[in-house]
Amino acid sequence: MYSLYHTLLAQHSKQLTPVRCGGHTISQLHRYLEEVILDNKLGALLVQSFPFATKRTARELKRVRELGLVADSSFFLVGKDDPLVALGSDKGKDSNCLFLELGPESRQNGRFVVIADSRFSALVASPPEETNDREERSDLEVIWTFEPDIVYSALEYLMARLTAEYPDQAPEFSEAVRRSMPKATSLHLTLSVTTKLAQLMQSQAEREIAVNRIATATRNSLELDSILETAATEVGRVLKASSCAIRVENHSGDLRTTKTYVHANLESKALEESALLKDLDTLGEELALVPATHVACNETQLETILPRALVPLNYQGRLIGMLLVRSNDATRFWTESELLLLHTVADQVTVAVNQANLFAQLQQQALTDALTNCHNRRAFEMQL
Repeated sequence: MYSLYHTLLAQHSKQLTPVRCGGHTISQLHRYLEEVILDNKLGALLVQSFPFATKRTARELKRVRELGLVADSSFFLVGKDDPLVALGSDKGKDSNCLFLELGPESRQNGRFVVIADSRFSALVASPPEETNDREERSDLEVIWTFEPDIVYSALEYLMARLTAEYPDQAPEFSEAVRRSMPKATSLHLTLSVTTKLAQLMQSQAEREIAVNRIATATRNSLELDSILETAATEVGRVLKASSCAIRVENHSGDLRTTKTYVHANLESKALEESALLKDLDTLGEELALVPATHVACNETQLETILPRALVPLNYQGRLIGMLLVRSNDATRFWTESELLLLHTVADQVTVAVNQANLFAQLQQQALTDALTNCHNRRAFEMQL
């Protein structure tokens, strides 16, 4: 069976234009459509397919539960053994949601969100992913639309699919479609979502530019200080952080260099930089014991700790440094795409550190005698 993505492209090729996005960006697109229902208390028909997962955060479970309570009818397509399935057994009496458990063969149907209401309709769909490994997922194409006729085509496809795969739930779905037939599109709701989509695409472009600038600096120079300064500045700027720091240590574990970035609009830049360096010292001791990504204030907002994210720099199993970003906004939440950016930059910086170490080693070998460790004629001529 064709996925919803390919079916809609075949039927509405002139109206739909695929856009290439990362997996985290597609997840954000889904959240934007979910927010339309939650923020506006929209009693609509919601049909959503979730990626396969064996673990879900408390935030994810809470959000799906809220969607089931607000929407008039919700149909969630989830994988077997997904923790979301358990929500279907303990849903409240006010919830009108139904969880349809998919088998392994249904992984090729892709991800989508469909919202249908008499005054608003929207759709986001992406093709099937070739792998379920988050680290190996490549960019995917995605389509979205607010046209009622295209949304109705999606509902026809889903009605045929549910009739074939879940005949017991097909009458309930058909009745929900009849009650929520898309007739028009609210200009206010469409404009708010479109604005968010444009901002998301702009943010993705800015992050790609930042990564490219750091990669260019790494290719064009062996000056580690310059590369680290570029990386700290680009990360702090693109994430709109209050401050950012990169610390790298040498082979013996002694401090080698630290480069910082502090937002220009801060009233007390010296105070922020002092707090940043203090966090580096404190979190560096924790990383030495357990090298892992450290994120503060993602699940719960702590008044005493401002949101911060720390990513270690690891080379061949050895901790060689860290990348830290801080925000002075207590409500800041580090998204998956932002954490992915930090890991990408950390990998690039690790490569730059390794290149600098190799260059220093080759330079040492070129200027000294291997047996006596004394400077050779080449070193003498350079000094002369």
